[in-house]
Amino acid sequence: VFKTALPLGEHICEFELSEVKLWSPDEPNLYKMQIKLVKNGKIADEYEEKIGIREIKCDRHRFLLNGEPIFLKGVCKHEMIGDLGHTVNKELVMRDMLMIKSLGCNFVRLVHYPHAKCVLDIADEIGIMVSEEPGLWWSDTSNKEIADSSIEVLRRTIIRDRNHPSIAFWLCFNECRFTEDFLRRSAKMCKESDPTRLVSGANCMSDEDTYKYFNECGFDFYTMHPYSQTFDRSWRAAKVLFDKPLVFTE
Repeated sequence: VFKTALPLGEHICEFELSEVKLWSPDEPNLYKMQIKLVKNGKIADEYEEKIGIREIKCDRHRFLLNGEPIFLKGVCKHEMIGDLGHTVNKELVMRDMLMIKSLGCNFVRLVHYPHAKCVLDIADEIGIMVSEEPGLWWSDTSNKEIADSSIEVLRRTIIRDRNHPSIAFWLCFNECRFTEDFLRRSAKMCKESDPTRLVSGANCMSDEDTYKYFNECGFDFYTMHPYSQTFDRSWRAAKVLFDKPLVFTE
């Protein structure tokens, strides 16, 4: 148990922990974080959340989880179940996520919009890495209203969910003909709101444009949707997009 008290005002609390059990899909260790606001010796407000401690980063063409290489094996999941549509409940989400886990998956791409917070709670608990995105698909990112609104949606999602250890990275768009301005602005916002996470976008543009703009605009890894009758499309992408991790996000 670690406890610290801060005086009145705005603060950033930094401290070191020893003998911590790290979070991973194989061992989803969680800790309880409690924050209490005390006024005149009495608790005026309090907040409690489960957190996990882990590190995800890139090493050239590999992802590292807690310093060890990890290969993402996963699926895309909409927040929609049978006749219930989008009105899902925690029990049904748990059922779906456990089925995905039983397939041997360690990652779920939550498409194409922010999902309910209970989805993140379950991913933390059972050990599945996830990504989130703002709700764009085949949208015109040169349209200022669309671009501004989607970046704001993603910003609010990051603020809501960045304490979840299951979040592996943020995806700024899905299958949009992206603009350089949008990529730069969205990557900048993600890293300002959460400097600990990787950033990219679910992408189906040309390999050459992907290589150029993902590198120039601050994206941490490549993505590609290899819709083809053969493996040739994927193989060509792997030859061009070779210096960072490449994720086939669909």
